[in-house]
Order: sequence, then C-alpha cells, then structure tokens
Amino acid sequence: MDVPAWLSRRARPPAYPGRRTGGQGAGDAAVWSEGLLPRPLDAVRLPRPVGHVLHGLVDALATLDECDAPGSYLRPLVPRFDAVLTYGGGPPVIERYRRLGARKVVPVYNAADLDDYYPVPPDPARAADRGLPRLRALMDAKFDYIKRGVFQGGCFFDAARLEYDSRNPGPVRDAILDEFAAWSKLVTDCVKGAQREGHIEADIDPEQLAFELDAIGTAANLRTQIQRDDEGFERARRAIDTRLQGLAVR
Repeated sequence: MDVPAWLSRRARPPAYPGRRTGGQGAGDAAVWSEGLLPRPLDAVRLPRPVGHVLHGLVDALATLDECDAPGSYLRPLVPRFDAVLTYGGGPPVIERYRRLGARKVVPVYNAADLDDYYPVPPDPARAADRGLPRLRALMDAKFDYIKRGVFQGGCFFDAARLEYDSRNPGPVRDAILDEFAAWSKLVTDCVKGAQREGHIEADIDPEQLAFELDAIGTAANLRTQIQRDDEGFERARRAIDTRLQGLAVR
C-alpha cells in the first residue's frame, strides 16, 4: 500500500480524535474524527501549523452517505484534508472518496500489540468432553477467572450488572443485558448438552438449572470479595457438585 512517509511515522505525543497531536508545530499530524467536526462549515479551522491534517473515520460507508446527502457539511471539507483514514473499505471506498476530491485515501486495518495480546492455553471449558464435563469445566473456568484477579474487584461482569440493574435504559445497560443474555445462553446450552449426552436427567428444565448454577457463582464472587478469601469458591464448588450429582443419570 502506498503510504506517505509522513503518515508512516508515529505522531508524538499520542493524539485522540479532534485534538492536536502536540503544541504548535510539535506533531506530524492532527486528526479530526467524523463525530467531532464542528458545524456549520464556517466553524471549521483546520490547524495547518501541525504539518498535515487528516480525517479519521470508522464507518466509511455511513460517512460517504453523509457526503452524498443534500447540503452535506462534510463534503466540502474532503478536498481540504491531506488524507482520509478509513477503517478498512478497500478499493470501492477509496474510489468514492477520490470522486469527492480526496487527496489521499488510506485504509487502516486492525493490528495487535504483541505485548498485550499473546497466545494462552486453550480454554478448559472448550477442551472438555461434551456433556457434564464441559458444564463443570465452564463453571470452574469462571471461578478461576475471578481468582486470577483479571479485574480488580472480582468478576467485572457481575459488578457491572449490580451497578446498572436498577438504572434507566441506555446503551451501557443494554450492552450489559446483551452480555448477560449471552452468558445465560452459554450455561443453558451446556446443560442441554449434558442432557443430550445422557449425563443428567432429561426432564430437568435447563434454564432453571442454568439459573441456579449462575446464582451460586454470583454468590461465590460476592462472598469472596467481602471476605477476601477463597471460602466462597470452595462452597460454590461443593454446592454445584451436590446439585449436579443429584441430577446425574445412574
């Protein structure tokens, strides 16, 4: 990909959208995001002293639709940017921006910092045999995740649910509800898998059992955070073992 030399250098200090990358003349570029460009157009003052002015955007197609809309505030700005940074999009997006007068269009794709993202051992819950072993492994994996201290304060998801359960609807609460529904479905699916394998009784309501197992796990997390010891996990494991043993097909 043909990327200008000035664009391949890392801005210093790191910038966030809509702000200069440093003091007067201190950075290689200033980046304006699609959501922070002011309206109306006469309010825009692009900071030329930094060297280069870029337009950074995430949803390229939505932004192009904005440019094509009658009276678009953004369309006259496109030729004024030294480059447009799109989140992917490929040749079709590049061509549409060029037709709008863009000087340079550079698709930017995801990259991972290997200091933060690295291979880890397989998830025991996914590696376990189908049925009851996988259900047990799933619950053990949750306890191990909390005990490792991945997040301060125990299970991040339990904490978020407790904080937002009585709040008014909104995007954060909706996201937490979606996550909770996904977790509940995962536990329920593992219960159903144990039933299909003939490991636990088929007439048990899988959603009810999943509810009970999750309630035990939540109680273990709460007790462990209050008492600062592992007794809650040990009690939770015994409670789960007792419940599952009582339902096991003999």
